[in-house]
Parts: sequence; C-alpha cells; structure tokens
Amino acid sequence: MIYEASILVEHGKTEADATFTDVKVTNGVIHEISVYFPLGCCGLVYVQILEGGHQFVPSTSGQFLRGDGMLIDSKEFYEITDAPRYITIKVWNTDDTYDHTIEVLIKQLPKSVLLPAGAYEGVMSALKSLVWKGVLLDT
Repeated sequence: MIYEASILVEHGKTEADATFTDVKVTNGVIHEISVYFPLGCCGLVYVQILEGGHQFVPSTSGQFLRGDGMLIDSKEFYEITDAPRYITIKVWNTDDTYDHTIEVLIKQLPKSVLLPAGAYEGVMSALKSLVWKGVLLDT
C-alpha cells in the first residue's frame, strides 16, 4: 500500500507554528517513507514524521528533513499491528516569501512479504562471511 499526502506549507512559519497532517494507515510494516522537496524550497521547508507523538523520521529526535529539488527516501521497518493508526507529518516553512507544496509517500507491506526477503539477505550475508573466513584460513 502507498499512502500519499500533498501538503501546502505556508511561508513565514517557525517550528512553533508547524502544520500537522495525519495519514491513517492499516496493519502492516511501513518499509519506506519518501519526502519530495520541489525546486525552490531552498532547504527552508522542514519535515518530521511522528507516530503516537514520537518522532521516527529522522531517527534522531529534534532533527528534520529538508531539501531543494530532491527526493529523500528513508528505509524503515515500523510495524503497525493495531490499526487504525495515524502517522503525523509535521512541517513548517521559514521562507519569508513563498509557500511550497511537499509530497510525502508512506509505503507499507504485509510483514509476511518483507521478512522472507530480509531473512534471505541475512542468510546470504552469513554464508559469504563464512566462505570469506574459510578462504582466509586456507592461505
């Protein structure tokens, strides 16, 4: 599933004046969050993603995403088991002249789809490590 929010962020705001947009999600694992900052944002639009009042993107509390003409992807493994839940997008725009519209995509899949791929990667990594160690011991 992909949840989308197109958010108009008015100019001349501070974090104290931030706008909050809630996106209702269902059970599953949020595996990626993408935020698109169009050209002209000049790093003046700030974004934080929260759930239940706790920030999880970016991972460091108090930090924020910002950019100009770029897409920022954040790989996650954030499981929702008691839907419905709301993911909150906190934004503010310190630009003194222009409003900006940012796009946020929340990508979610069932846990059963994600775990086999993750397990496979883990097993392959472990096997490569063992083979590599064996090669080093033989020389």
